[in-house]
Amino acid sequence: MNSSERIKAAAYLLEMSPENLKEKLNFDIESFKAQRIEKLFKVKDVAEMWGCSIKHLWNMHEKGEIEFNRSTGVTRISKTEVDRIVDDK
Repeated sequence: MNSSERIKAAAYLLEMSPENLKEKLNFDIESFKAQRIEKLFKVKDVAEMWGCSIKHLWNMHEKGEIEFNRSTGVTRISKTEVDRIVDDK
Protein backbone atom coordinates (compact mmCIF):
# COMPACT_ATOMS: atom_id res chain seq x y z
CA MET A 1 0.00 0.00 0.00
CA ASN A 2 1.54 3.31 -1.03
CA SER A 3 1.23 6.56 0.95
CA SER A 4 -1.69 7.82 -1.14
CA GLU A 5 -3.64 4.62 -0.47
CA ARG A 6 -2.83 4.83 3.26
CA ILE A 7 -4.14 8.41 3.39
CA LYS A 8 -7.36 7.40 1.62
CA ALA A 9 -7.81 4.45 3.99
CA ALA A 10 -7.24 6.68 7.04
CA ALA A 11 -9.73 9.27 5.73
CA TYR A 12 -12.27 6.51 5.14
CA LEU A 13 -11.86 5.24 8.71
CA LEU A 14 -12.12 8.76 10.17
CA GLU A 15 -15.46 9.27 8.41
CA MET A 16 -16.98 6.12 9.94
CA SER A 17 -19.18 6.22 13.01
CA PRO A 18 -17.56 4.86 16.20
CA GLU A 19 -19.74 1.73 16.09
CA ASN A 20 -18.91 0.98 12.46
CA LEU A 21 -15.24 1.73 13.04
CA LYS A 22 -15.10 -0.66 16.00
CA GLU A 23 -16.83 -3.37 13.96
CA LYS A 24 -14.48 -2.84 11.01
CA LEU A 25 -11.34 -2.88 13.15
CA ASN A 26 -12.45 -5.95 15.14
CA PHE A 27 -13.10 -7.84 11.91
CA ASP A 28 -9.70 -6.90 10.51
CA ILE A 29 -7.95 -7.85 13.76
CA GLU A 30 -9.67 -11.25 13.91
CA SER A 31 -8.81 -11.90 10.27
CA PHE A 32 -5.19 -10.93 10.91
CA LYS A 33 -5.00 -13.14 14.00
CA ALA A 34 -6.40 -16.11 12.09
CA GLN A 35 -3.75 -15.69 9.40
CA ARG A 36 -0.88 -15.30 11.88
CA ILE A 37 -1.85 -18.22 14.14
CA GLU A 38 -1.66 -20.86 11.43
CA LYS A 39 0.40 -23.87 12.45
CA LEU A 40 3.79 -24.14 10.76
CA PHE A 41 5.85 -27.34 10.62
CA LYS A 42 9.59 -27.70 10.18
CA VAL A 43 10.53 -29.45 6.95
CA LYS A 44 12.18 -32.28 8.91
CA ASP A 45 8.98 -32.81 10.94
CA VAL A 46 6.86 -33.13 7.79
CA ALA A 47 9.42 -35.56 6.35
CA GLU A 48 9.10 -37.67 9.51
CA MET A 49 5.27 -37.53 9.42
CA TRP A 50 5.17 -38.59 5.78
CA GLY A 51 8.01 -41.11 5.98
CA CYS A 52 10.08 -39.40 3.29
CA SER A 53 13.39 -37.59 3.16
CA ILE A 54 13.93 -33.88 3.60
CA LYS A 55 15.51 -33.91 0.14
CA HIS A 56 12.25 -35.29 -1.30
CA LEU A 57 10.34 -32.32 0.15
CA TRP A 58 12.91 -29.90 -1.29
CA ASN A 59 12.56 -31.61 -4.68
CA MET A 60 8.76 -31.18 -4.44
CA HIS A 61 9.31 -27.50 -3.61
CA GLU A 62 11.65 -27.02 -6.57
CA LYS A 63 8.98 -28.55 -8.87
CA GLY A 64 6.34 -26.19 -7.43
CA GLU A 65 4.41 -29.04 -5.81
CA ILE A 66 4.69 -27.70 -2.25
CA GLU A 67 5.07 -24.19 -0.89
CA PHE A 68 7.54 -23.33 1.86
CA ASN A 69 7.40 -20.37 4.24
CA ARG A 70 10.71 -18.78 5.10
CA SER A 71 10.92 -16.48 8.08
CA THR A 72 13.58 -15.76 10.67
CA GLY A 73 15.98 -18.03 8.83
CA VAL A 74 13.83 -21.14 9.25
CA THR A 75 12.02 -22.89 6.41
CA ARG A 76 8.60 -24.21 7.37
CA ILE A 77 5.50 -25.71 5.76
CA SER A 78 2.04 -24.47 6.76
CA LYS A 79 -0.62 -26.84 8.05
CA THR A 80 -2.82 -25.67 5.17
CA GLU A 81 -0.16 -26.76 2.69
CA VAL A 82 0.32 -30.12 4.45
CA ASP A 83 -3.46 -30.69 4.40
CA ARG A 84 -3.63 -29.73 0.72
CA ILE A 85 -0.98 -32.27 -0.24
CA VAL A 86 -2.59 -35.01 1.88
CA ASP A 87 -6.04 -34.28 0.41
CA ASP A 88 -4.63 -34.47 -3.15
CA LYS A 89 -3.34 -38.00 -2.58
